[in-house]
Amino acid sequence: MTIEEKMKKIKNYFENFIDKRLIKDILLIKEENASKFAYPYLILASALIDTMGGIEEGFRNSESGLRSKKFMENWMSKIKPLYKNNDVKELFYNSLRSGVIHQASVGKGFIANSSEELKEKHLHLIENEDKILFHTIVFAEDVIKSCDLFKENILNNKDTESIEKIYNNIFSMFDDNRNNRYEQNLINLKLFLKEENRIYNSTKYKEIPQPSEPPDVNNC
Repeated sequence: MTIEEKMKKIKNYFENFIDKRLIKDILLIKEENASKFAYPYLILASALIDTMGGIEEGFRNSESGLRSKKFMENWMSKIKPLYKNNDVKELFYNSLRSGVIHQASVGKGFIANSSEELKEKHLHLIENEDKILFHTIVFAEDVIKSCDLFKENILNNKDTESIEKIYNNIFSMFDDNRNNRYEQNLINLKLFLKEENRIYNSTKYKEIPQPSEPPDVNNC
Protein backbone atom coordinates (compact mmCIF):
# COMPACT_ATOMS: atom_id res chain seq x y z
CA MET A 1 0.00 0.00 0.00
CA THR A 2 1.38 3.41 -0.96
CA ILE A 3 1.78 6.33 1.43
CA GLU A 4 -0.96 8.16 -0.47
CA GLU A 5 -3.34 5.23 0.05
CA LYS A 6 -2.50 5.09 3.75
CA MET A 7 -3.09 8.81 4.10
CA LYS A 8 -6.47 8.41 2.40
CA LYS A 9 -7.40 5.71 4.92
CA ILE A 10 -6.30 7.94 7.80
CA LYS A 11 -8.43 10.80 6.45
CA ASN A 12 -11.44 8.51 6.02
CA TYR A 13 -11.02 7.22 9.58
CA PHE A 14 -11.10 10.73 11.00
CA GLU A 15 -14.09 11.75 8.90
CA ASN A 16 -16.21 8.62 9.33
CA PHE A 17 -15.41 7.65 12.90
CA ILE A 18 -14.05 10.62 14.83
CA ASP A 19 -16.06 13.43 13.21
CA LYS A 20 -19.29 11.65 12.31
CA ARG A 21 -19.55 9.50 15.43
CA LEU A 22 -17.62 10.56 18.53
CA ILE A 23 -17.72 14.31 17.94
CA LYS A 24 -21.21 14.16 16.44
CA ASP A 25 -22.50 12.43 19.60
CA ILE A 26 -21.27 15.37 21.68
CA LEU A 27 -22.88 17.88 19.32
CA LEU A 28 -26.18 15.96 19.32
CA ILE A 29 -26.34 16.18 23.12
CA LYS A 30 -25.75 19.93 22.90
CA GLU A 31 -28.63 20.26 20.46
CA GLU A 32 -30.97 18.51 22.89
CA ASN A 33 -30.60 21.23 25.52
CA ALA A 34 -27.03 21.31 26.65
CA SER A 35 -27.43 22.58 30.21
CA LYS A 36 -29.53 19.59 31.28
CA PHE A 37 -26.54 17.28 31.04
CA ALA A 38 -23.08 17.15 32.62
CA TYR A 39 -21.64 13.65 32.76
CA PRO A 40 -22.29 12.59 29.11
CA TYR A 41 -19.95 15.35 27.90
CA LEU A 42 -17.25 14.20 30.29
CA ILE A 43 -17.59 10.54 29.31
CA LEU A 44 -17.51 11.20 25.55
CA ALA A 45 -14.73 13.79 25.81
CA SER A 46 -12.66 11.34 27.88
CA ALA A 47 -13.11 8.66 25.23
CA LEU A 48 -12.07 11.14 22.56
CA ILE A 49 -8.93 12.15 24.48
CA ASP A 50 -7.95 8.51 25.03
CA THR A 51 -8.50 7.69 21.35
CA MET A 52 -6.53 10.69 20.10
CA GLY A 53 -3.73 9.90 22.54
CA GLY A 54 -3.65 6.35 21.23
CA ILE A 55 -3.45 7.54 17.65
CA GLU A 56 -0.45 9.67 18.58
CA GLU A 57 1.30 7.37 21.06
CA GLY A 58 0.06 3.93 20.02
CA PHE A 59 -2.46 1.71 21.77
CA ARG A 60 -0.29 -1.32 22.31
CA ASN A 61 2.69 0.43 23.85
CA SER A 62 0.95 2.93 26.11
CA GLU A 63 -1.64 2.81 28.85
CA SER A 64 -4.77 4.92 28.92
CA GLY A 65 -3.64 7.39 31.56
CA LEU A 66 -0.31 8.09 29.90
CA ARG A 67 -1.70 8.71 26.44
CA SER A 68 -4.61 10.79 27.73
CA LYS A 69 -2.36 13.07 29.76
CA LYS A 70 0.10 13.40 26.88
CA PHE A 71 -2.68 14.45 24.53
CA MET A 72 -3.78 17.10 27.04
CA GLU A 73 -0.25 18.42 27.30
CA ASN A 74 0.61 18.27 23.59
CA TRP A 75 -2.68 19.47 22.08
CA MET A 76 -5.25 20.68 24.59
CA SER A 77 -2.71 23.09 26.02
CA LYS A 78 -2.71 24.81 22.62
CA ILE A 79 -6.36 25.69 23.30
CA LYS A 80 -5.89 26.56 26.98
CA PRO A 81 -2.37 26.60 28.49
CA LEU A 82 -3.68 25.45 31.88
CA TYR A 83 -4.20 21.93 30.46
CA LYS A 84 -0.41 21.60 30.54
CA ASN A 85 -0.49 21.92 34.34
CA ASN A 86 0.49 18.56 35.81
CA ASP A 87 -2.15 18.69 38.57
CA VAL A 88 -4.89 19.45 36.05
CA LYS A 89 -3.87 16.43 33.96
CA GLU A 90 -3.55 14.08 36.95
CA LEU A 91 -6.82 15.13 38.57
CA PHE A 92 -8.70 15.04 35.29
CA TYR A 93 -7.70 11.46 34.62
CA ASN A 94 -7.71 10.00 38.13
CA SER A 95 -10.61 11.93 39.62
CA LEU A 96 -12.94 13.27 36.94
CA ARG A 97 -12.58 10.76 34.11
CA SER A 98 -12.13 7.66 36.27
CA GLY A 99 -14.66 8.88 38.83
CA VAL A 100 -17.47 9.24 36.30
CA ILE A 101 -16.67 6.00 34.47
CA HIS A 102 -16.12 3.79 37.50
CA GLN A 103 -18.19 5.39 40.28
CA ALA A 104 -20.65 7.60 38.38
CA SER A 105 -19.42 10.67 40.25
CA VAL A 106 -16.63 13.20 40.03
CA GLY A 107 -13.94 13.02 42.67
CA LYS A 108 -13.62 14.93 45.90
CA GLY A 109 -13.05 18.64 45.48
CA PHE A 110 -14.84 19.04 42.15
CA ILE A 111 -18.28 20.09 40.94
CA ALA A 112 -19.28 19.12 37.40
CA ASN A 113 -21.58 21.69 35.82
CA SER A 114 -22.92 22.52 32.35
CA SER A 115 -25.02 25.63 32.90
CA GLU A 116 -24.71 28.48 30.42
CA GLU A 117 -24.13 31.14 33.09
CA LEU A 118 -21.04 29.36 34.43
CA LYS A 119 -19.25 28.73 31.13
CA GLU A 120 -16.65 31.36 31.97
CA LYS A 121 -15.91 29.68 35.31
CA HIS A 122 -14.45 26.46 33.98
CA LEU A 123 -11.59 25.37 36.22
CA HIS A 124 -12.18 28.14 38.72
CA LEU A 125 -12.03 27.70 42.49
CA ILE A 126 -15.36 28.28 44.25
CA GLU A 127 -13.89 29.99 47.27
CA ASN A 128 -16.93 29.77 49.56
CA GLU A 129 -17.22 26.00 48.92
CA ASP A 130 -13.51 25.25 48.52
CA LYS A 131 -14.26 23.23 45.38
CA ILE A 132 -13.21 23.49 41.74
CA LEU A 133 -15.85 23.99 39.06
CA PHE A 134 -15.37 21.77 36.03
CA HIS A 135 -17.61 22.91 33.19
CA THR A 136 -18.16 19.81 31.09
CA ILE A 137 -19.44 21.59 27.96
CA VAL A 138 -16.47 23.94 27.87
CA PHE A 139 -14.17 20.98 28.40
CA ALA A 140 -15.82 19.00 25.59
CA GLU A 141 -15.56 22.01 23.28
CA ASP A 142 -11.85 22.33 24.13
CA VAL A 143 -11.35 18.65 23.37
CA ILE A 144 -13.04 19.00 19.97
CA LYS A 145 -10.91 22.05 19.12
CA SER A 146 -7.74 20.20 20.08
CA CYS A 147 -8.82 17.18 18.01
CA ASP A 148 -9.26 19.48 15.02
CA LEU A 149 -5.73 20.82 15.51
CA PHE A 150 -4.34 17.32 15.85
CA LYS A 151 -6.18 16.09 12.77
CA GLU A 152 -5.04 19.10 10.72
CA ASN A 153 -1.45 18.47 11.77
CA ILE A 154 -1.66 14.83 10.67
CA LEU A 155 -3.39 15.46 7.35
CA ASN A 156 -0.89 18.18 6.41
CA ASN A 157 2.11 16.07 7.38
CA LYS A 158 4.33 15.05 4.48
CA ASP A 159 6.82 13.02 6.51
CA THR A 160 6.62 9.37 5.42
CA GLU A 161 7.77 7.99 8.78
CA SER A 162 5.15 9.99 10.68
CA ILE A 163 2.37 8.89 8.33
CA GLU A 164 3.42 5.24 8.73
CA LYS A 165 3.39 5.59 12.51
CA ILE A 166 -0.09 7.16 12.63
CA TYR A 167 -1.45 4.61 10.17
CA ASN A 168 -0.09 1.71 12.21
CA ASN A 169 -1.35 3.20 15.46
CA ILE A 170 -4.89 3.56 14.09
CA PHE A 171 -5.29 0.27 12.33
CA SER A 172 -3.46 -1.91 14.83
CA MET A 173 -5.85 -0.94 17.65
CA PHE A 174 -8.64 -3.05 16.17
CA ASP A 175 -6.51 -6.18 16.53
CA ASP A 176 -5.57 -5.73 20.18
CA ASN A 177 -8.39 -7.84 21.61
CA ARG A 178 -8.80 -10.19 18.67
CA ASN A 179 -7.29 -13.11 20.56
CA ASN A 180 -8.65 -16.67 20.62
CA ARG A 181 -10.72 -16.10 23.75
CA TYR A 182 -12.34 -12.97 22.33
CA GLU A 183 -13.17 -14.67 19.06
CA GLN A 184 -14.64 -17.70 20.82
CA ASN A 185 -16.78 -15.49 23.09
CA LEU A 186 -18.05 -13.68 20.00
CA ILE A 187 -18.89 -16.92 18.21
CA ASN A 188 -20.67 -18.28 21.28
CA LEU A 189 -22.72 -15.11 21.75
CA LYS A 190 -23.84 -15.08 18.12
CA LEU A 191 -24.96 -18.71 18.39
CA PHE A 192 -26.82 -17.96 21.62
CA LEU A 193 -28.63 -14.99 20.09
CA LYS A 194 -29.68 -17.10 17.11
CA GLU A 195 -30.99 -19.81 19.44
CA GLU A 196 -32.99 -17.19 21.33
CA ASN A 197 -34.31 -15.78 18.04
CA ARG A 198 -32.82 -12.39 18.86
CA ILE A 199 -32.05 -11.52 15.25
CA TYR A 200 -33.25 -8.94 12.73
CA ASN A 201 -32.43 -7.54 9.31
CA SER A 202 -31.01 -4.02 9.41
CA THR A 203 -32.16 -3.18 5.88
CA LYS A 204 -35.66 -2.67 7.29
CA TYR A 205 -34.48 0.13 9.56
CA LYS A 206 -32.29 2.29 7.35
CA GLU A 207 -34.32 5.41 8.14
CA ILE A 208 -33.25 5.14 11.78
CA PRO A 209 -29.84 6.69 12.61
CA GLN A 210 -27.31 3.89 12.87
CA PRO A 211 -25.64 3.39 16.28
CA SER A 212 -21.92 3.93 16.74
CA GLU A 213 -19.71 0.94 16.15
CA PRO A 214 -16.01 0.36 15.44
CA PRO A 215 -15.14 1.48 11.91
CA ASP A 216 -14.81 -1.13 9.20
CA VAL A 217 -11.07 -1.11 8.71
CA ASN A 218 -11.34 -2.49 5.19
CA ASN A 219 -13.61 0.36 4.09
CA CYS A 220 -11.73 3.24 5.65
